[in-house]
Amino acid sequence: MIGPSRAERAIAQLLKAARSNVAVLEAHLGALEEAQRSAARTLEWLAEAKRAQDAAQAAGLSPNRDFAGYLEGAADKRAILTSTQATLSAEIVGVRDTLAKGRAEIDNLRRLLEGGRRSARPDLTTGDRRSISAKRAS
Repeated sequence: MIGPSRAERAIAQLLKAARSNVAVLEAHLGALEEAQRSAARTLEWLAEAKRAQDAAQAAGLSPNRDFAGYLEGAADKRAILTSTQATLSAEIVGVRDTLAKGRAEIDNLRRLLEGGRRSARPDLTTGDRRSISAKRAS
């Protein structure tokens, strides 16, 4: 049996590299999504702290000075987190687009590899089939 052709080996290497790139992109996408969830959790926690302070003030309780100072800094943190979330969302969209292109490339390389393997097999002509049938009958 003849081994894979030079072109098939090259396509197989490209396929391996494309799969590796997709795996890296998937891991990066997972990290970005986790960072986005973490920012959302922090924003929710800051909003809850603000609601607690507002409720305490509405009840006529004087808030703790340290806590009031924390909430003033929290407003800056909230603005930064909101900006970070927007940046992460844009990056996630970009990574998903790149992943889709990478998966399409893998599909194309698979088709090329399969097509190359099919074309490497010799097709039997009608005359070849007859001679094989004649040899079997003998």
